[in-house]
Amino acid sequence: YMQEVKPKLLAYDCYALFYEGDDLLHPIPARAEMLKYAVKSMSLFKKLSQEAGIPYWVTIAPYNHLFRRQIPQKQVEWNVNLALAYGAKGIQYYTYWTLLEHGSEEALKDHQYAGLVTLGGTPHNTYYSVQDINRNVQAVDGVLMTSENKGIMQFGNQVLAIPEEDVLTSYGELKNIAGGDALVGCFDHNGKDVYYIMHDSITEGIKTFTISFRK
Repeated sequence: YMQEVKPKLLAYDCYALFYEGDDLLHPIPARAEMLKYAVKSMSLFKKLSQEAGIPYWVTIAPYNHLFRRQIPQKQVEWNVNLALAYGAKGIQYYTYWTLLEHGSEEALKDHQYAGLVTLGGTPHNTYYSVQDINRNVQAVDGVLMTSENKGIMQFGNQVLAIPEEDVLTSYGELKNIAGGDALVGCFDHNGKDVYYIMHDSITEGIKTFTISFRK
């Protein structure tokens, strides 16, 4: 496909944290494999993207269309941060407009089954939570969009299982990160080292990391 079609970008969806009670430390057993699969998918698309020299985008759901519930902002933000740490160059949200095919129009009018924008054309509360996340992305996109992902480092309990081929034991001058479970996307930015640091756990709340370098 890559050789024949020569797409300008790759995009896919794989919803890791989509169900009631999901978290990284104590995922529902039936969903634990889904979380691993989601990371493997991201790893695969990063590899394809780098081999072809084109960017890849990750699609993230702020709303669970199967069980009609809003996915907590911290879960959505974790998904966005993981995609950015893994080198994704674009984030898509599913869906922007409220879907009609999953129920009658009358059932959808109460906003219990919504995208970012309701049937009436007004922003749903998921619209504003995504807007908050996007503001954080805008603060770093100038660097990440022009950097090449080299792999992932983890510090602390290493909650998330990263595929072996993506794991870095060292990168540049970064020596250690203390204060919690940290996942680090490592990038080359025109010969300079870039580190995109995120909290590896959703359940532990906000952490203050202490970062040390060799020099």
